[in-house]
Amino acid sequence: MSYKIQMNDETAVSQIINQLGVGIPLELGIRELVVNGIEACLRNEEETSGGVWVCKDHIHTNKFSVINSGGDYLSEKVFRDNLATLGNTGNVSRGGERLLDENKGIGAKVSILPKMRDGLIYRSREKDQELGIMAQMCEDRDKSIYELPAFQCEYSGEITSWPHTENFSSFLDNSTGTEVVCMGEYSEEDTWLKFDQSCGLRKGNTDGGTGYGIFRYLTHRFWNEPQTPVRVGIYDKKNNKLKRFATVNGLKHFMENRCKKHGSININVEGIDFIAHWSIIQDYGDEGYSSNWSASGKTAIAWKGEVYSEFHQHHKTVKKELNECGIIVKWQKVMIIFEVASIVKLQTNAGRTEVFYKGSKIDKFLLHEEFRNNMPQELKEWQEENQVKNIDDADLAKELKKIFKDMGFTPSLAPTSKPPLKLPRKPPGPPAPPPGPPTGNKSPTKINKKINSLRNLKNCVQPNYAFIDDEEAPLCEFHLTEYKMLINIGSPLYKYRKERILKSLQEVCLVKDLLDFNLKKHVFINACYRIFETNIFGKDDTLETRKEKWKPECLESNWNVETEKSILKIVRKKNEEQKKIA
Repeated sequence: MSYKIQMNDETAVSQIINQLGVGIPLELGIRELVVNGIEACLRNEEETSGGVWVCKDHIHTNKFSVINSGGDYLSEKVFRDNLATLGNTGNVSRGGERLLDENKGIGAKVSILPKMRDGLIYRSREKDQELGIMAQMCEDRDKSIYELPAFQCEYSGEITSWPHTENFSSFLDNSTGTEVVCMGEYSEEDTWLKFDQSCGLRKGNTDGGTGYGIFRYLTHRFWNEPQTPVRVGIYDKKNNKLKRFATVNGLKHFMENRCKKHGSININVEGIDFIAHWSIIQDYGDEGYSSNWSASGKTAIAWKGEVYSEFHQHHKTVKKELNECGIIVKWQKVMIIFEVASIVKLQTNAGRTEVFYKGSKIDKFLLHEEFRNNMPQELKEWQEENQVKNIDDADLAKELKKIFKDMGFTPSLAPTSKPPLKLPRKPPGPPAPPPGPPTGNKSPTKINKKINSLRNLKNCVQPNYAFIDDEEAPLCEFHLTEYKMLINIGSPLYKYRKERILKSLQEVCLVKDLLDFNLKKHVFINACYRIFETNIFGKDDTLETRKEKWKPECLESNWNVETEKSILKIVRKKNEEQKKIA
């Protein structure tokens, strides 16, 4: 009989835990403990009225705690066989069948111990029993080894890693269950505040502590309502007292019930069927808006009741992904979640942020592209509604048409670093067969759209344009696929340039509409000049290299004092005429 490879060295186990924990986000520890609590409740088929409570510990009042009421009992044997080992899971029922997704996360030990060396305290009690047992999983700081330290049991007097205790939360009542407490890096650390701040929208030192951050994270982590009720404690900011419990219903429920518009479309990418759910998040001033509920835009994949994405994605990455979906106006207010049926066999990474199919990561860009090419009409109309429309737009369109006609861009005059390619003449052969049907996932319409955009760019055709009013968006953005320029009159830079001209005017401006007209016109024209010139003189570069020169920061910098002087001259002249009329 062969000898199975085993691990009996505690130092090696501790090193592996530390290595596995590298790159795992802090908030994943919340997911691991909550899912453990759900599994515990599902395993206890005799007590079905329980649930999972996420709140502050009743003894260590500044520590994060997860309680499963109606779960199973963590006996000393269960501690030894599961919690005090590496790799074992409790995700099976008493009959042996698996209860939840076999693609487990990284585990509570790995996600928490390397970040919180005081570790986790477990307390567990059986139904109708006064005494239960406890254990602490933490680091021996002298040896840098994880352990379950021994204590003297106040009831039996023996030295043991599993002493008896009667200190349990009222949430357990007379039910079987377990409490898990995150003790943190040191005894005074407020782990409730630490988790809440990590999950919160804002990152100020005075923010967090109410529990809304933790509640929001779990709402975004679960796609469907959890199989066991999960409730998060909400605390008063002033006195830290518990106000109420908020029930986690999942992101799908949020999108369908707390967003102002939502819908879904069916798409297929690389042989996998997806339901692309979309929603428009409520904005400040909308009926029913709550800053504790409203979230920012994102794209993600949903599978087997969970949502897979990086919770703290950089806003530029989120914007890029939503732009790929065709959302170029108010991208911060749109969510698109691609749901895969549970019967599809996928795998996930340890941090549960990515999804794999047949060993390869699902390429979200392909999902985004397919959504863009099949964008729901209602979402298109919403984007159009949020573009700024002014009475002078028709006049601006006429003037721009004339300006572009007189620009005189001639792509053939640009120098090239490559000699002309000469091909040897081939003898005539048989006629080429007629083209067959298109292959792959891309339809002729999608291909033609991209070809047309590149052709328009090569021929210096005026792009389509739209005006938006968004303080967070850049002054101007060029979207090649749509062949469209966005001009943002809400940009701080736009307002700054406007104020400079008004200040230079040195009198009350009676023609502000004319000032806006010329500002928009010159921002658009200057940006187009930048795009056309870099495309012509960089035609030997790759498309990605040219795109680098069209980034918003490059387009908005194409401005100078002479441009402002010419606008000021026009405004001053018309202002004098209006003063005489007045």
